[in-house]
Amino acid sequence: MFEITGTQVADLNDADLRTLVGRLALAELRAQGCPSSSVTAGGNQDAADGGLDVRVECPSALLMPDFVPRQHTGFQVKKPDMPASAIRDEMRPGGVLRPVIAELAARSGAYIIVSAQGSVADKPLSDRREAIRAQLDDLPEAGQLHSDFYDRDRLATWVNHYPGIAAWVRTRLGIGISGWSSIGDWCGVGVSEETPYLFNDKACLTDERTSDREQLTIGEGIVRLRVSLTKARQCIRLIGLSGLGKTRLVQALFEDGVGEAPLDPGLAVYTDYSIETDPTAREMARQLVIARQPAILIVDNCNPATHSELARICSEAGSRSASSRSNMMFATMSPSVPRFFACNQHRPKWSSCGWKRPSPM
Repeated sequence: MFEITGTQVADLNDADLRTLVGRLALAELRAQGCPSSSVTAGGNQDAADGGLDVRVECPSALLMPDFVPRQHTGFQVKKPDMPASAIRDEMRPGGVLRPVIAELAARSGAYIIVSAQGSVADKPLSDRREAIRAQLDDLPEAGQLHSDFYDRDRLATWVNHYPGIAAWVRTRLGIGISGWSSIGDWCGVGVSEETPYLFNDKACLTDERTSDREQLTIGEGIVRLRVSLTKARQCIRLIGLSGLGKTRLVQALFEDGVGEAPLDPGLAVYTDYSIETDPTAREMARQLVIARQPAILIVDNCNPATHSELARICSEAGSRSASSRSNMMFATMSPSVPRFFACNQHRPKWSSCGWKRPSPM
């Protein structure tokens, strides 16, 4: 549904391209339990930055290495194509191998050159890989270094693993899907807000799935919501009066700095049902299930009928054979009967999420 092509990747500007690689690396590492601090990104692609635009420093070996092949990996991200001569100049400015490459080799790491303009078939790809290895001839630890070349099509393949990142790419290119976007405001490699999420010790969440309607602090509620939404085929409903902070609360689930273990924004796609969307939430859910795409689908201002239909789609996806089950999770927000209900401890009749309190009548 959000599929990105190599041609579209090539249309990104330098800064967005570097940010994209950083977010992709972080999304892949989060799925393996690595901390968000494992990925750093910065600088202009053509600046004298030491040769790395995105650096991965994971504290432990990767469980499922893929596009990030080693726990210590450096990405050099370039918008122009990188033929053999350009690879030589990039890795050996002035004829001297960049120290950062030797450092990665000494740590049995990986060095990846990413080119947004390059689109290479098997033979040109092999030539570029050989050009990278040729620059390592005088490096004693060369055999310890994994190296590779990612063209725009391989980068697009990586993007399409994460619907939230694909939605962000579409937005940056002005080709967004009507009514759909990634969650929150992206800053660097994560989701962030200019105003930090504020906790109110007089506010709570009531979990109506429990027999005693357990009341939780907002911090405890964030933890429970995160745990629920990391499990496949979950469908959660959050309600509260308008203006009490439901949307901000859900966004906080994906933010670094709000508790521990934030949800991966790379998996999240968001829509507000108070405006027209195309496709509908039902159709979006069906398409993501058919594609067996891991995703967290967030529907704001969701009416009861749509929530029930999403729950049915989620249930049907979970009843299929293990080989075809979808890793889909839903979170909806509305003023109807809840799965999670937001309330104020001192005024149970009223709802409150986060920092706002209900006005007295």
